[in-house]
Amino acid sequence: ESDFSDMVSATPRGPMALHVSVDGDDDAGDGSEENPFATIQKGIDETLTEDTVLVHPGTYAENIDFTGKAIAVISSSGTDATTIDGSDMGSVVTFQSGEDQLSLLAGFTITGGDAEQGGGIYCSGSSPRLEHLAVKGNLAEYGGGLYLNNSDPQLKRVVASGNRALES
Repeated sequence: ESDFSDMVSATPRGPMALHVSVDGDDDAGDGSEENPFATIQKGIDETLTEDTVLVHPGTYAENIDFTGKAIAVISSSGTDATTIDGSDMGSVVTFQSGEDQLSLLAGFTITGGDAEQGGGIYCSGSSPRLEHLAVKGNLAEYGGGLYLNNSDPQLKRVVASGNRALES
């Protein structure tokens, strides 16, 4: 007879906020307000459905991918205080895994993207919500600021300016 129980106990949790700060730590951080992560992507990777990644002011040099998650990635202080800078290393933000209206990106300046398609935001086969964004200073062959392919995103107060597409 086994010493192992047939019963498994799990305590469900509701949606929660994971915090990201330029002073955070992806290795030692746990996403709490007191011990935030350092990168937005780490916050995304650690979320469950309906969680929020709350990004504190600063410039984040990274490229992020929602990886199909129904989550919100929100700046705590808006476009003037919170920037995602792709450092010319591809699309700054990617939605390519069937994200829908439950996936929200809000309150950021999106800059420094350099990609074949969608320097700032690349959206293919996905329909996220994009709100209160400043998409500027991005470069791509097609869709310097935003590239939308087989997608129907909901755009609210998205300003795209100073982006370049090399092909029309």
